[in-house]
Amino acid sequence: MTMIKKMGRSHVESDSTSIGDMRLTSLFKLSENEDSTFIMGIGLTLPTGEINQKKDGANLAYGMQTGSGSYALNFVSTYTRGVKSWQFGAQIDIKTYINENSNDYKKGNEYLSNIWIQNNLSKNLSSSLRISQRNIDPLESNESSVSQMSSTFNPNSQHGMRRFAYLGLSYNAFQTNRISFEIGKPIAQDLAKYQLKSENMLILGLQKVF
Repeated sequence: MTMIKKMGRSHVESDSTSIGDMRLTSLFKLSENEDSTFIMGIGLTLPTGEINQKKDGANLAYGMQTGSGSYALNFVSTYTRGVKSWQFGAQIDIKTYINENSNDYKKGNEYLSNIWIQNNLSKNLSSSLRISQRNIDPLESNESSVSQMSSTFNPNSQHGMRRFAYLGLSYNAFQTNRISFEIGKPIAQDLAKYQLKSENMLILGLQKVF
């Protein structure tokens, strides 16, 4: 993160690196036929990420922490439909945080929606276009030491909406392995006050069928 102070226009550099929160999810296939599938899921997010990343002895801003410090419940629903070599899908993923963390704040609930279209280029190779939008509710904080002067430390400046468009390729190897990657670009961001805006993203995935 690079911040430019209003007074003097000086630059302040910060960075953080650690594992994020982990999520366990159980999926249940509610319906399936020759053309479509409907799946529901429920999961638990574990607070394995870091909420006390520091610079010069002081905690970094909310957006620079890699975890939430709180447990969360996840509810997922996914619908897919195939038409010849094409597949269409839609997904809603809701995350609701249960408890305040050890720093006396709780992140806002998150609502993630995805719609996509996928085309089979060959037996093992497919391409995709996906639109993803994440809405985040305001953060709830009882911290006594937060700064209202900086937007990155202000509890009232941590919510908003981010929308991405992704282009992807997926390759099925040996029928039990799937390798995929997506390149994403932000197409809309509506954030409360001043926040770190998202930039281009690269997602690499490996899926194995047992």
